[in-house]
Amino acid sequence: MENINFYTRNNDTKKSKNRAIIVFFENKERLLHFKRSDYFSNVIEHTKVNILTPEVKFDDRKIMIDKAATCGQVTLSVKTFARGTDFASEDNELNKKGGVHVLQTFFSTMESEEVQTKGRAARQGEQGSYGMVLLLSDPEKKKTMKDGKEHFEEKDDTLASFKIKEEQILQVGIEGRYDELNKIRNDARIKEGEVIDKNLKKAEEKDAKSRAYFDALMTGDHANAYGRFEDLYEFIKQQMPSVEVSVGLHIVLMMDESGSMEGAPFEELRNAYNNFMTTRSVKGGDEDIVSVIMFSAYLPPDLAAIYGLPTTPGARTLSSMISPKNYPPLDYQGGGTAFTPALQYAEIELKKALHMNKVPILILMTDGECGDLDSSKNTLRSINNQFKDNKLQCHFVAFGSDANIDFLKQLQAECTTGKIHTAAMGELTEAFREIADNPLAEYI
Repeated sequence: MENINFYTRNNDTKKSKNRAIIVFFENKERLLHFKRSDYFSNVIEHTKVNILTPEVKFDDRKIMIDKAATCGQVTLSVKTFARGTDFASEDNELNKKGGVHVLQTFFSTMESEEVQTKGRAARQGEQGSYGMVLLLSDPEKKKTMKDGKEHFEEKDDTLASFKIKEEQILQVGIEGRYDELNKIRNDARIKEGEVIDKNLKKAEEKDAKSRAYFDALMTGDHANAYGRFEDLYEFIKQQMPSVEVSVGLHIVLMMDESGSMEGAPFEELRNAYNNFMTTRSVKGGDEDIVSVIMFSAYLPPDLAAIYGLPTTPGARTLSSMISPKNYPPLDYQGGGTAFTPALQYAEIELKKALHMNKVPILILMTDGECGDLDSSKNTLRSINNQFKDNKLQCHFVAFGSDANIDFLKQLQAECTTGKIHTAAMGELTEAFREIADNPLAEYI
């Protein structure tokens, strides 16, 4: 609140307009919490405030972005718009006064995100400034599900979520606190890199032992082949503390690309998807395979001609049974929403991988409802009957406020083992991470 008043109003009797401020929050929940708080009620009267979230209509969003860099303007935004959004100023008066001030209210897990946020302050060589205000902790906790049980954790925009204790920061002088935080962040990245390197080393060692065994077989050196096989068997046995390592997963991701996903929702899906694949690359090592399916709804030729759109089959396979390390990028096509084509494609993928003895994981993400519920239930029932003995796990992700959870519950009822995850705008990455961390949890 003090930052808002300081940067947007002059300290004169009329509280005349000064610079502009853009305040970035971790998610919409935290933004609205501030908007409803007593702190916000102390913002100087008559200050113009815009609320910028992905739900804002495109035309209104454009107006808010254009106005954000004008004298006296206050913009409260979710962090989605800190990446790539051009808040360029055409207000010469604002530039004379120092330009836009950007305030970040969370600590980024990646330094690159922080750099992008800072970049909103001075677009195209203009004036600007940047600051950060952080929460050490929050009495309210974030509820998550692990191993079928409720867990409560620190919220993502608190320093406590980084395992940073209050006294650890307060004992450092104000001037050195950011350097201390940055060191903790960099150390965390190094540890993650060490885990990845360790898994890669194991995968390379297994590959070498496998090649040695098959080379001996191919050359007819059966005595050597037997020894190589024993060596390979002992190595695999050492890597068998969990089902994931010894068996591996076949993850089939079905993701909504209907018209309502255009723009910021699809960008959030892309980020959540990238994070999911990176996590599985580490946790699944060399054992996981993934198939990626995008879906909308079938668009027949006659309607396609009327609207000048391409004919669509309702679903498309981006990748089939590949390593998570080689996951394909997502591109957007748009359309309506039907689940059946995606489930039919998923069934094909599961059958293709049946001989590989992988645990099948189905993930269906949607931000709406389908027009083919009965057909979808029939298809999913067939899939469940075929693969339940292989420990089939089904995850349904309801994304955004318009996702029909009742439809997903009806699909869940067709599964032996399944779970529904809900994710508001700004929460999809966390929902995907929960699945990536523990896709084999028994739910029903």
